[in-house]
Amino acid sequence: MNSNCLISIIVAVYNAEKYISLTIQSVLNQRYQNWELILIDDGSSDKTVDIIKSYSDDRIRCFLNRTNAGMSARLNEAILYSRGEYIARMDADDAMFDERLFRQKEFMEKNPKVDVVGSYAVAFNDNNELIGLMQSKIPVSFEELVITGSCFIHPTVMARKEWYLKNQYDAETGRVGDFELWVKAYKTSCFHVIKEPLLFYRTTGIQPKWKYKEGLDNYKKILRKHADKINYKIHFKALFRSYFKYRLYRILVAFGWLNKINKIAPSDLLRFRSQFNKILN
Repeated sequence: MNSNCLISIIVAVYNAEKYISLTIQSVLNQRYQNWELILIDDGSSDKTVDIIKSYSDDRIRCFLNRTNAGMSARLNEAILYSRGEYIARMDADDAMFDERLFRQKEFMEKNPKVDVVGSYAVAFNDNNELIGLMQSKIPVSFEELVITGSCFIHPTVMARKEWYLKNQYDAETGRVGDFELWVKAYKTSCFHVIKEPLLFYRTTGIQPKWKYKEGLDNYKKILRKHADKINYKIHFKALFRSYFKYRLYRILVAFGWLNKINKIAPSDLLRFRSQFNKILN
């Protein structure tokens, strides 16, 4: 085991001037300090890059692009630029618990057969209010993965670099590029979720219906792309479920069944709030 191995944190950044300072500060606050933060700008037109450049820490590496290619394409670039043994994901509007890198690295070292590890997350809004606990689980079968479309909370994952080099993102799958990655790698990989939150996940509420439709269209594209892995029965169930969710979109949103966020126990809320305040201050 390399107890002080380098961890590369990769973030695709686009017009995140309101949020990027919080994200960077949460990385600076990490208990585990042997990291590099790779920020790939995706053609921002606001002050995002100026804010990033205001940090003098040599571990923060910023790569600029004039055009907008999308998150998946930029994450692939970041993987190639990375120098760490492990690669940790996060988004440009989220924040890490200060134990995140330490806990996930420790888990990976103790479990060498695991390729990717994720965690739960605490959802918060633009008023910095903690609004709930987001949970995830690894599907017990490939069929469950394809039909539910659910696996990791994407910005919570840490993976071995050699795994990421073999399993990169498909830039043509838009907002569901992570789902394509899990479908592609599920049968040849070992996944695990740490059942406690290690990330603060910003949520702006339920996405508009047109964005949800765009995601479903890309979901169908992924089913077609991996048709050799997905038999007719699974394909039919997946399409039926996606059509059902789209047609009942407004009802699912009204009852909170679309993106479930669980209530936080009062004792945990105090602990999470204290952790979040460390980043804000």
